[in-house]
Amino acid sequence: MYKRAIDSLDIDDQQSKSSKIAKRSVDYICSVCGDHAIGYNYNVLSCAPCKIFFRRNANQKLETMRCLTGEHHCSVDYQTRRKCTRCRLEKCFIVGMKKEFIQTNEEKQQRQKKTTDESDLNCRIVDDLSIEDWLTIERVQYSFVSLFESGQEQCACVDVTDRTSALITWSQFIQQIALRFINYFRQIDQFEQLDVDDRLILIKYNIFPITLISKCFYYKTENDCCSNEDNEHSRRQRRMFYLCAGSYETRKLFVEMVLSLVEITKQDPIILSLLSIILIFCRGLSMNENEGLLKNSLDVYRSQCFYLQVLYNYLLNRFGELECDKYLSNLIRIILRMQSSSYRMRQHFHHQSTTSDLVDRIAPIVQSLLNIS
Repeated sequence: MYKRAIDSLDIDDQQSKSSKIAKRSVDYICSVCGDHAIGYNYNVLSCAPCKIFFRRNANQKLETMRCLTGEHHCSVDYQTRRKCTRCRLEKCFIVGMKKEFIQTNEEKQQRQKKTTDESDLNCRIVDDLSIEDWLTIERVQYSFVSLFESGQEQCACVDVTDRTSALITWSQFIQQIALRFINYFRQIDQFEQLDVDDRLILIKYNIFPITLISKCFYYKTENDCCSNEDNEHSRRQRRMFYLCAGSYETRKLFVEMVLSLVEITKQDPIILSLLSIILIFCRGLSMNENEGLLKNSLDVYRSQCFYLQVLYNYLLNRFGELECDKYLSNLIRIILRMQSSSYRMRQHFHHQSTTSDLVDRIAPIVQSLLNIS
């Protein structure tokens, strides 16, 4: 079933996908002035001079700075970047540089401490993300956002007229989310290089808990299906969970997990895209005793470690060592809760689907996610 789903997916045509990635991979230029970039600095790929310039001037107020020409449209490239400080700083902000990423002197001193423990050398602190890390982040974020932004969440499409209608339409909705994730993972080189049977096992047993990440991406503070406000959207959602899972408790678990993910990730697409990949490579995520053995578990482990390191480097660059460690500890706790909560939710949905005598009408991929087939 999953093999047919994977083989039938249209993933923007393999040749065009390869050309897009190749084109993006050679773009080592500064986003501010177009000079050669040295790395990912303050949230943007930039050169050394623009990195230093932004660190020195980011806290100045633009309105108090004088433009060279008075028109606020001065050209900023590697030849003219020194002429107008105001326009250069404005462009830094326009391309996405963030002054909150600049470290204090205390944070710098903490990160510059040298360790004598040789085992810590593999986890050394880097001042900025390497170009290789940045290109990996850029590639996975681009794939994730383009896939999920192109198809907005449609949980309101679930028909809550009765239990049968709710289960059938809910399964169709979840299948569409699952297919987007399969599409996304197929654009990850390490996933595509795995043995086909290993890919099928990882997809079958890991996709269901990962669907929470898509809800985190789509979440809105107002008029959201996770809202407890007394509006039509929320009432429909509460009824949907009652019909499909047989209990409002299941919705409570779902809402708590979504809000926890939103709180810790701040819906950052970089964190969400990397976290999705890390979890798809997570053996045993489903807590299902029927999960088969992988043919090449070492390749899966190495792939997961690679993306864990990229996420760690990104968080380290963003928060500093101490806050990064706290962040990861909290993230691990949330993942463990997500694991147990998704297990309980799957059990509830499985029970309702099998006792309602409509197994054959549940979307095929969801049958497998719920261990019905």
